[in-house]
Amino acid sequence: MSPRTKKILAASAAVVLVAFFLWRHWSHGNAAADEDDDHATAVEGSQDSEANRLRAARKYERGAKVPSCVVEGSVESPDGPVAGATVHLSPQRPDLIAAANPGKTIDSITATTDERGRFSIRVADGPYSAAVSHPDYLATGRDVGLACETRGLRFRLQEGGVLLEGEVKDILGGPVGGALVSV
Repeated sequence: MSPRTKKILAASAAVVLVAFFLWRHWSHGNAAADEDDDHATAVEGSQDSEANRLRAARKYERGAKVPSCVVEGSVESPDGPVAGATVHLSPQRPDLIAAANPGKTIDSITATTDERGRFSIRVADGPYSAAVSHPDYLATGRDVGLACETRGLRFRLQEGGVLLEGEVKDILGGPVGGALVSV
């Protein structure tokens, strides 16, 4: 074997070894980070919500299997709790959530508030876009990082707005079921 061939083989082996360690680090993560991710709680406020969103996204990027979680919150208006409001949660990265949960269909998840304006939704933790609507109020929404057992996710609706109605059709003019329309 020539010296040049030996150098190429040694360099190739080094690249494979480095790639293996990088793959191992990113696919398995570190236990302390996983523990922090599992116990993170989304709270109102841009810094905490952003930190939770980033933790959840990082966890998905590492390919972690994520258990089903319960997220609870409330919808209020200036006059008090809003009963009958619809809360929509749409995964921001359905590809990452689906990769972490093989065999599960990842769609928008909805819940309706009870007479006290409270809701509870079972989801996989991660980054979501949340939208809240009620016929008597302006719709609202924001991005949220949801972690298992998130409590106190609050939305505040303002009076006003108009009802927008229409149909979503595909390119051939057929109806599109389950489409989420945002304005």
